[in-house]
Amino acid sequence: MNYPSNMGVLTDHDWLQIEQAANGCVSGTSDEWPDLVKAIEKVLNRKLMRQSSAWLRGFCEALVLFQ
Repeated sequence: MNYPSNMGVLTDHDWLQIEQAANGCVSGTSDEWPDLVKAIEKVLNRKLMRQSSAWLRGFCEALVLFQ
């Protein structure tokens, strides 16, 4: 199954947020990271429900690995 790629809409600032989260520079919940949430929402093309820092880190690690 092919999924649409929204990675091309990410700005340098978005990638910085994603890379920092992938490196573990994130704590608490997504409520504390609005810029990171905006970047993830661009990738998902939908609103993000509240997520834990572990989820954010894992998701961002995957984005960095598969970019």
